[in-house]
This record gives sequence, C-alpha cells and structure tokens, in this order.
Amino acid sequence: MFDKIHNQEYYYNCNMFICKKEIIDKYCEFLFNNLAKLDKSFFIHDPRICGYLAEYTFGFWLQYQNYNIKAIKVKLYAK
Repeated sequence: MFDKIHNQEYYYNCNMFICKKEIIDKYCEFLFNNLAKLDKSFFIHDPRICGYLAEYTFGFWLQYQNYNIKAIKVKLYAK
C-alpha cells in the first residue's frame, strides 16, 4: 500500500475534505492518537510537521479504510 500511495501523482493536501461526521471523527481519533505518540522534539524543529504528517497520512488512512473517494481538483493561484 505504501508504494502505491507514495508513487501516485497526487495526494490529499491542505487537510480539506467533505464527509460524514462519523468518518471525520474516526480519522481524527486515529490521527491525533498517533501524533501524540511522536517525539515532541519534532515540533520544535518544524512546527508545521503535524500538518505535513496529517496530509500524507490521510491518503494511507483512506486506502486502508477502503472508502469510496471522489476527489475534486483545486487550482492554486499565486500572486
């Protein structure tokens, strides 16, 4: 599963999703239980590390749960 997700051309960035409350509750429980286990020194070096890990982890979690996913492309515009 890691190779499949790691080699795809996209990932679920920005931690944006629309779903049923039960699904997001289940994901947040999984995510924050695991983030709490990390060595706190990670956060000192890069305070944004939780966000990066959450973005990367979301794809793995979705695949593992075998949810039916509908992804919508979002364009980013820079000034």
